[in-house]
Amino acid sequence: MKAISVGTLTGGLIPLCLTLPLAVSNYFQPMSGRPDLLASVYLAGFPIAISFGLVLATSVVVGLPTHFMLRKWHAGSRPAYLIAGAIAGFLVPLMVLVAIEAVGGFWMCFLGAFSGSMTALSWSNSFERARVA
Repeated sequence: MKAISVGTLTGGLIPLCLTLPLAVSNYFQPMSGRPDLLASVYLAGFPIAISFGLVLATSVVVGLPTHFMLRKWHAGSRPAYLIAGAIAGFLVPLMVLVAIEAVGGFWMCFLGAFSGSMTALSWSNSFERARVA
């Protein structure tokens, strides 16, 4: 769960820096004409929610099978996890963006690669600490 939290924050905090000021501005000078706290909280927290969903799903669907394969092949090193996490983190947003035909959002693939590598690093570190103890 720690690895998922690290990946979620890594992938969600940069966009949150953009949506949080928008949410605060929307609350004090609402676009809809009246202040709506729930809409402002939703706007501010949306990047974290999306990041959590993507990191959790990718960790279960891609990360766990990759972990089991690396363990079976005795190749579970920190660089192996980092490379696998970065590749998965890049490809999952790419597939989603291609599927929804959002050509302007390909910068998110790099954010996904960073998030995937940090998730994998946290996962790898937890196993190294367990091995040492």
